[in-house]
Amino acid sequence: AGSGTEFTARYRIGNGPDGNVGAGAIAHAGTKEAAIVAVSNPLPASGGVAPESAAQLRRRAPQAFRTQQRAVTPADYAEVTERID
Repeated sequence: AGSGTEFTARYRIGNGPDGNVGAGAIAHAGTKEAAIVAVSNPLPASGGVAPESAAQLRRRAPQAFRTQQRAVTPADYAEVTERID
């Protein structure tokens, strides 16, 4: 896309490290949706990390868009294996 090109992005956010709560800590859904009558987390929530800075996002976005969480070519597979913690 050229300079000045507009696009729309959708993303999800969480509570970062504060969202890593113990089992049984979630008891409220935070919605008024009538179909949801109860919530719980029998297992601990984990994996929450601090958000990326705007600079980190700008640096990572082009590659993330190109790969879109998939591996097709040998180079894709090599790149994916390097990201594994």
